[in-house]
Amino acid sequence: LARRADLIPQHVVDAFGVDESLVREAIGHGPIDHRERGHALANIAAHDELCGAIVAASATQRRNVQRYLERHLTLDQGPIVLRDVGWSGMIQHGLTSILREMGIDRKVVGLYCATTTNAEERVSCGAAMKSYLPTSGLQGRAEHATGMIVRYPELLERILTPEVGTLLEFNDVGDPVCSTTVEAR
Repeated sequence: LARRADLIPQHVVDAFGVDESLVREAIGHGPIDHRERGHALANIAAHDELCGAIVAASATQRRNVQRYLERHLTLDQGPIVLRDVGWSGMIQHGLTSILREMGIDRKVVGLYCATTTNAEERVSCGAAMKSYLPTSGLQGRAEHATGMIVRYPELLERILTPEVGTLLEFNDVGDPVCSTTVEAR
């Protein structure tokens, strides 16, 4: 549920396929800005029925990713390399966790167009991440080089989205489900 846009109940419904009325019981009608997101997530966690549905949906989604990786990941010498547009390294973090659950203890290196200070924090905790643009954050010396991209990431995502579209999820047999439109998810 981490996203650049304000949180609305439909985001939770789209992410986990849960009943929107349960989401509205927990967090209201939204939108909820980033400063209140922690409170909203705590309300979701405290709502037993909604939390249980999200945990079940998350387990299914995680297993679907594992099915995809089992079919398509080629393990040879060296690290597993993830290439993405960038920002904070959340996908890399999640992928590393899923691989560990699968018994694959390989270094995962992320190659990104641009990263943010959140990515710098992940690097300081041991993540291997490289950016094509300087990574000193919005207030550092790279402000002019990365500021526009970080402030308006949808621009770069629209340019880099392949014809197959944006990956949304993996279905129950492990095939990718894509959208041909780029949305702030």
